Amino acid sequence: MARSEVSSEVSSAAPNTATITAEYRGLAARIDAFFAAVLSRHSAAMHCQAGCSGCCQDGLSVSAIEASNIRDYLSALPDPMRRAIRQRARRDTPPNREAPADPLGESSRCVFLDEQGHCAIYPVRPLVCRSQGLPLIYAAELVPAAALRFSTRDGRAVVCCPLNFADAPVAKAPTGVAPPSPLGGADILDAERIDLLLALLNRRYVSSLAHNQPQTTTDTDAALARTPLVALAQGEV
Repeated sequence: MARSEVSSEVSSAAPNTATITAEYRGLAARIDAFFAAVLSRHSAAMHCQAGCSGCCQDGLSVSAIEASNIRDYLSALPDPMRRAIRQRARRDTPPNREAPADPLGESSRCVFLDEQGHCAIYPVRPLVCRSQGLPLIYAAELVPAAALRFSTRDGRAVVCCPLNFADAPVAKAPTGVAPPSPLGGADILDAERIDLLLALLNRRYVSSLAHNQPQTTTDTDAALARTPLVALAQGEV
């Protein structure tokens, strides 16, 4: 997603929460469209599909606007589906499960995954989940060496699921240096910019809550705190 494509997606105004939520959902839709376009060009190199949940790990937390979006979705589900999610979440989280021997093993999977590896909140999954599988670009200093797949001409880092683009042709690079990316700019999502847009939307959302509902939201710092997905799945928040 090029910088020019997202520069006007987030307004600097502070409208009501419904308008800001609509902006957030618009950003999510743009990421989905970007993903679909990359997948259509590289279907043989990408292994993202229903049931593939290697990146769906436990311990994820979300911002206030994303938590609200998920909470609204859960509240609209039929009672049996909500109960199944709560039961699965309580069963699959400490102290009801054993500590995983492998930190990326089955027992550390996201609480919203069902027994078939499908996401129970797929339509409202967080932005970070929507972008997983894509080549993502960050400032090099933000990426651990072990996660680095490629580098760009301007020195930024490209990370990607190890299952995807595994056979991409790469040029030789000096030892300890990531090879140059074989992918074009249209195939790499600017993840830093997405993070920034989400942070701006979330701050406006929290500010709008404080303005419109001062009796329920008085601590902005607390409202900006992240919510664990497991707490949402268990119906605790």
